[in-house]
Amino acid sequence: MPGLAPEVKALLQERFGPRVNFEERERRIYANDMGVMPSMVKPLVGNPVPDGIVQPVSEEELVWLVGLAHERGIPLTPRGK
Repeated sequence: MPGLAPEVKALLQERFGPRVNFEERERRIYANDMGVMPSMVKPLVGNPVPDGIVQPVSEEELVWLVGLAHERGIPLTPRGK
């Protein structure tokens, strides 16, 4: 998978400012939760590192993000605080 297109990154940065992150270190942190994935399952999952992290703070922002993802065929993985 080639990752997010530069124009999508620009849209996200414009809309979410400091609440969007594309740094590799941060993305690796978000690739896993506190649970341990069984070693037999790991090969089936593939690369869990996201292309970006976005933290919407309102329903409006979330609706916009989901619409963009749907329009561009970008998978989303929700994560709560």
